[in-house]
Amino acid sequence: PSIKPTSTPSLTPSTNPIVKPNVTPSTAPTSPPSGEPSITKSSTPSITPTNDPSDVPSNTPSEIPSNTPSITPTQLPSALPSRTPSNAPLATPSMIPSNDPSTTPTVPPSVAPSIAPSTTQPTDVPSTSPSVSTAPSNPLRSLVTTYASNNEGTGNMFDVFALTNGVHIHTLDLHLSSSADVSSRALYHVQIYTKQGTYDGYTETMSAWKLIGNAENVVGQGANFRSPLPAGAMPPVY
Repeated sequence: PSIKPTSTPSLTPSTNPIVKPNVTPSTAPTSPPSGEPSITKSSTPSITPTNDPSDVPSNTPSEIPSNTPSITPTQLPSALPSRTPSNAPLATPSMIPSNDPSTTPTVPPSVAPSIAPSTTQPTDVPSTSPSVSTAPSNPLRSLVTTYASNNEGTGNMFDVFALTNGVHIHTLDLHLSSSADVSSRALYHVQIYTKQGTYDGYTETMSAWKLIGNAENVVGQGANFRSPLPAGAMPPVY
């Protein structure tokens, strides 16, 4: 070969290339690549990649990746995931979550609670904050007073004091007399009134009370037995 290269490359490449490459690359690359890359890159990538990647990437990627990765990552993610995951997660999470969730949960909890509970079974440790129920639990708890009778009264007045969290009254059982004969048991017409504050001082002031329940034909169950009101006889009192 010539000691000094020409400005125009040979039509047929030499079998023994020179040490210094041509300024303009040839259309047909040499079978063994030169030790120094061309100043002007070719439009077609090399069949065998170089050990040092190009400063400017080619329009068409190499069939075989380079041994040294790119300094600047691409904006588009890989079509296929890497064979070996990274040892440490990124400081900034992905904008789009992966299809497969992580096997290990994150250290900080979620900002918002989940819509559905995590389990249908109760946990061993109770919650630090109680949940707000839309309806009371069943069965309802009851408060029983004295069955003492013979006060010749046709009604009862009483105050309800809630120590904490309020009291909800859903129904009332009465203590009504009855005969021994089931077929001739007494029937009662029961009315339920309520008012804010104590009843003391308002036992004879009809305008201070509000009628909230009206039940007819309530069957008296006799002494020392509860006589329940029929279903729907009164609305819940809060």
